[in-house]
Amino acid sequence: MNTNEFFYVDDFFSDPYSVRQDALNLQFFPREVYGETQQDGTIIAPTFPQLRTLNMFYDEVGQKLNNMFDTINYCLDQRFNYCFNAVNDDTPDNWIHIDALKYKADFLDVKEDKPFLKNAWAGLVYLTPEPLEFSGTVLYHNKKLNTHIVDPEKKWDVNSKNPDEWSVHHTFENKFNRAVFYKANIFHNIEKTFGSTLEDSRLTYNMWFTGTK
Repeated sequence: MNTNEFFYVDDFFSDPYSVRQDALNLQFFPREVYGETQQDGTIIAPTFPQLRTLNMFYDEVGQKLNNMFDTINYCLDQRFNYCFNAVNDDTPDNWIHIDALKYKADFLDVKEDKPFLKNAWAGLVYLTPEPLEFSGTVLYHNKKLNTHIVDPEKKWDVNSKNPDEWSVHHTFENKFNRAVFYKANIFHNIEKTFGSTLEDSRLTYNMWFTGTK
């Protein structure tokens, strides 16, 4: 595992069941409220249903990020997210993408140049006690570009719905209270969704920030 680009930490929250209960008590909103702005300015929506809360910051998260990284510059977003099965179970979970964080910085009126994007990280904590097998997070290598990580400032063209264009670079297993972190400009996707309600679906605590390691 390349800890300069991605890694995981088990037993992340000191009281994960309390954090999970916080999520169960919150209001969730459709994913489309936020959108996913890509390198070319388009907005890509996932092929599976998912809902998110508004920002929910925990002091414990900030403390642990400061311990794991040499520097933490900006904590852009921290919120709960849950994904569940589509009505049509044959719908593939094709949403291989990067997290293009420049638009978040612009929204917060943070003025940064190219290094800001290179130092952007995404992270999540799995919060379903007994998750479905093969429901973790997959990092992908694009065969056409011959890379798993791209510069969002440059032009690139990929097709997330063409399986022949991709190979698995690394897979994180969905394990309760496991936190996974990866550079935000690595291609990634959910391995598999499950459940139909907040209580039995794939619940995570997601975060985006910039820092160096």
